[in-house]
Amino acid sequence: MAGKLEVVPIRKPLRRGGLRLWKFSETQQLIEESRRLWQENRELRLQLRENLAANREVILRCQTLAQKMRTASDQRLLLDLSRREQQVLALIAEGYATKQVAHMLKITFKTAVHHRTRLMQKLDIHEVAGLTRFAIRSGLVQP
Repeated sequence: MAGKLEVVPIRKPLRRGGLRLWKFSETQQLIEESRRLWQENRELRLQLRENLAANREVILRCQTLAQKMRTASDQRLLLDLSRREQQVLALIAEGYATKQVAHMLKITFKTAVHHRTRLMQKLDIHEVAGLTRFAIRSGLVQP
C-alpha cells in the first residue's frame, strides 16, 4: 500500500466499547488497494488456469507415449509366443476356462494347462486377469 493506515480511536466510545475506525482517506486507499489486489489475483488465476491446461496436455502426451511403448513391448512379447500359445491366450482372454480351451483346440486338459503355465512364465504374469489385460493391450483380442 501507499502508506500506513492510521487507526483513530473514537473520542466517545459507544456502549463502553472502544471502537476503532479508519479515516475516510485511508478507507478509500484500502478500497483501492483491495481492488488492485483483486485484479492481480484474477490475473494470477488466469495464468494458473493456462499453466494447468498446458501441464494437462503434456501429461496426456506422456501417457499416450507410455501407452504406445507398452503396446509395442506387448506386441514384441506376443511375437515370442508360439502360435498355439497365442491361441490359448486368446481363448483365456475371451473368458474360456482351461477345460473349455482344451476341448475347443482338441488337446488334452493337461496340455492346455501346460500352455497356460508357459504363457504365464514367458510373460511374467501370474493370474488370468493379467493375461486378459495383456491380450487386450497387445491387440490379440478386442475389449
